[in-house]
Amino acid sequence: SAKSSKSIVFLSALLLAGIARAEDLPEVVKPFVDTIDRCQKFNSLLVGTGWKESYRQTFDDDLEKMKDVSVDQPDAAQVPPQLAAEALTKPKDEKGTVQLNAVNGGQAVLKVGPAVTGEFAVQFKGKVTSDMLCDLSLMLDGVSGIGSFQFGGWVNTKNTLVVGTDENGRQQKVDGEVPAQIVPKQWHTVRLEVTKTAVKGIVDGKVIVRGKLPNDYDWTKPRQPMVYVYASTAVIDEFIVERPAELPGEGARETAWKEAFVKKTPEAVQADLVALTKLLNDPEFAVRQTAHEMLARAGSLAKDALVEAAKSGPLEGRDRAGSLLRALGVAVAPTE
Repeated sequence: SAKSSKSIVFLSALLLAGIARAEDLPEVVKPFVDTIDRCQKFNSLLVGTGWKESYRQTFDDDLEKMKDVSVDQPDAAQVPPQLAAEALTKPKDEKGTVQLNAVNGGQAVLKVGPAVTGEFAVQFKGKVTSDMLCDLSLMLDGVSGIGSFQFGGWVNTKNTLVVGTDENGRQQKVDGEVPAQIVPKQWHTVRLEVTKTAVKGIVDGKVIVRGKLPNDYDWTKPRQPMVYVYASTAVIDEFIVERPAELPGEGARETAWKEAFVKKTPEAVQADLVALTKLLNDPEFAVRQTAHEMLARAGSLAKDALVEAAKSGPLEGRDRAGSLLRALGVAVAPTE
């Protein structure tokens, strides 16, 4: 019903923002709120285990210093010089930004930052300012490079990730399952993460498409990040490159655990997380959905409990556990 749908949206928003009012949650999940809050605190204390910024670019420079812009019209054999000159401009009211114009139904590509190798994350902030909403995309080595993330493509109807090519050289793509669209004149953070376990397209902090790179992917090859716009105009803000941060020593984990959990033991935390996975099969949809969101907030601490939950029990619970594991980069056998 419309009423239950609104309540689910409210619960999800509450959880994503951080559980501030436990009384608004289903009764059966309330005993786990404290554990999940502490899991999230532990994860934040160990944020160094994720990514570390290695490069940042703003667009304060004169356009004369930014030569790496290409413009293409699909039906034109040669791009007129004036069209290329109009591809990159400075917005009048936006400092530290550039405007990328894919005019006359064409496409524009702007090289950003250094070439990257190995495991990396690249991201930029951008917004579409034209009436046409199509592409705030982050490419590698051109429009069709492996790992390229097309956000808002096909006139703002699809989000895809290029994960390889077949024996005939055709692109192999993964379509996003999580709905996400360009919102007119709204800033979006578009991010691409490439790791040994997964490649992810992320918008505004939400993973909307993920895939696996081919076994023969060349991790040593330098790949040039590029912002891509098709048949629209976008304003581009800061661009950053991140690298995997070094894992802290065991002492750092112990310190973070004591600060986050005080006297609560790892065994007690795991017991709570296992109990929470049981609620992925609760008769009430609101309970199942809330348990799902809470386990997502627990992050990698929930991995062992989710692995067990994905092996047995009703199908929906196994599917939910599997989707949470995939978000953690853990391979899961398909459910039967």
